[in-house]
Amino acid sequence: METLGKILVWLGNAVAWCWSLIGHAADSVWGFISAVIGPVASPLLGWLDPVVTILADSYYTMFDAFSPVVGLIVTSGVVGVAMLIVFRCTSNQAGIAKAKDAIKAELLAIKLYKDDLRVMFGAQGRLFVATLRLQGFMIVPMLVMLLPMLLLLAQMGTRYQQRPLRLGERTLLRVVGDDDDAGISGEGFDVEVGPIAGDGDLVWRVRATEVGAHTIHIKIGDDSLNKSLVVGKVGQPVSVKRPGVKWTSRLLHPRERPIVNDAAVKAIMIEYPELDSWVCGTDWWFLTFFVVSMVTALILKPVFRVKF
Repeated sequence: METLGKILVWLGNAVAWCWSLIGHAADSVWGFISAVIGPVASPLLGWLDPVVTILADSYYTMFDAFSPVVGLIVTSGVVGVAMLIVFRCTSNQAGIAKAKDAIKAELLAIKLYKDDLRVMFGAQGRLFVATLRLQGFMIVPMLVMLLPMLLLLAQMGTRYQQRPLRLGERTLLRVVGDDDDAGISGEGFDVEVGPIAGDGDLVWRVRATEVGAHTIHIKIGDDSLNKSLVVGKVGQPVSVKRPGVKWTSRLLHPRERPIVNDAAVKAIMIEYPELDSWVCGTDWWFLTFFVVSMVTALILKPVFRVKF
């Protein structure tokens, strides 16, 4: 038993070491990719985010009188149709059809000749090649749709991941900065506590006093910055974070201009409450979006004559 225990401990340590190694490797690869993409992505997002925000706000006005569930389901269905059209226009439909026919043929060969190892292994090899060819045909449409989908999901996240404050509700404003000379002002809220400093952050507790879209004016050191604050009904977009210059943060938080690199403040965050819903609430809305958009695409695939 003692030997078995030592073996299990050794295996556990080996698995932990391998997992740590994989994590470090993934971090290194992502760091390299981010360094390569960043110089292009940052200015591109600086131009795209305001345009996409205006378009999203105009689109969602048609759902103002309805529950957020309606906007989420309709948008998901529209996206499913759009994906079909883009996929048809950017993919090699003839190549996909041939690859799928080859996969069916090899699967049939494996079933019919399962007692002939030579034929079966040959069919398995050709099946693998045909599957790779089919996946290769998917790359171009996926790359075409990648950026628009990321921009769309970021805008949807501002509406379905969190909700605006209710009248009288309290929350925390967090400023990532290292200057103790700080203060906030503005309308639509009262400052109850703060600033409280700790770990490079400055925190205020504020209470919503007026419905509407408000601006918090933040003075820290020599810098003067603004942060949006939304008090109102569910479905209104909220900006949880005014990001720094990092392109990944800008992608996830598109509604406010990023903070310049040389500012004493690195980021400004408001802790908006989670949206409580099993359909369009926090961490559920994406599942609803995925299911509705995919089901729509599968149902309408014959109508648009799309193969995938």
